[in-house]
Amino acid sequence: ETFPRERLAAALRQVLSRATLADLVISDLARWEDWSAIGRIEQLFASATKETRFVKSAAVQYLKACPLPAAGEALERLRKIDPEAVRLAESSMKFYSGLPSLPVPPPEDEATDLER
Repeated sequence: ETFPRERLAAALRQVLSRATLADLVISDLARWEDWSAIGRIEQLFASATKETRFVKSAAVQYLKACPLPAAGEALERLRKIDPEAVRLAESSMKFYSGLPSLPVPPPEDEATDLER
């Protein structure tokens, strides 16, 4: 079965409503260049608790990858909320930038085949 790229991205955006799982999909949204979640990701960072603190690093990485001015503005607001979390996320990006990863690959331009 083939699924349109937007449908897959929309499914991932639904996971953002579960703060305890959101960090697992934020990097995929960035890799797919789905910048429609800037506001939601900013909210997740701002409302992060001890249980959802991992979302902060993912949020910073998403915003730094996004080329839109709204992402830079959101990142500046997050610096005011928790400058240490932003600094740590930025420094970890430098460390991990050269390491191989096992990310979910972006879907193909128009559609992706899901094998079952």
